[in-house]
Amino acid sequence: GSLRGMRQQVPAPYQRIVPAIWFDHDALEGARFHVEAFRSALGDLAGDEAATGLVTVTHYPTGEDLPDFQKDFAGAPLEVRYRVCGLELSGINADGTFALSPAMSVSVAIDADLVPDAAERVTALHR
Repeated sequence: GSLRGMRQQVPAPYQRIVPAIWFDHDALEGARFHVEAFRSALGDLAGDEAATGLVTVTHYPTGEDLPDFQKDFAGAPLEVRYRVCGLELSGINADGTFALSPAMSVSVAIDADLVPDAAERVTALHR
């Protein structure tokens, strides 16, 4: 199919690509860590709750519907959607099959002319 005309069909605030991060049993904690790290370091630059915060948490089903390799996830978070400075991310709660790596990174752009303590705020993200 053609992608022509797609722009008119998708609402303006819709993010077409949502990066996913695979977590080893701790997606909710990982999402909270990212949200708090950016809020703490960037303060008002991180935006309000809608710009930097948890969006939704879906859970694995409970009961007999899960395959054996997912039984220990019954009722646990499955996916955590969250935003950091307006960028929506998906935290996948799974096992240790895929490890986090620095292969995915983010850049934070702050205009030092508008934010006098820009360097300190960005440095705080590395702590």
